[in-house]
Amino acid sequence: MLEAKLQKAAQAIIKNNCLIIASGSGMVADCPLVRSSTTQTVGNDCIPIFRGTQGLWREYPAFRKQLIQFEHLVTEDFFRNFPEKYWFVYGDLFMKY
Repeated sequence: MLEAKLQKAAQAIIKNNCLIIASGSGMVADCPLVRSSTTQTVGNDCIPIFRGTQGLWREYPAFRKQLIQFEHLVTEDFFRNFPEKYWFVYGDLFMKY
């Protein structure tokens, strides 16, 4: 059963030209292709790295003015109550990925 699932996953990877693996916080920050301490570079694209509220505020200064903390941004309640703000950050990140 597991072998069949692995075969199916392998075929899906082979058929596509892109693979995104989401493993949790900081995955990009630990990649060896870092141009600076705050930006992950792949080709001409830069993926902002933010951990915690200070990083969020550095990358999205408007959130500092609104005192939006990272810990609130990543909650289901924040997504339900402020979807436009949630997608402002995550839509930007998804496009960069």
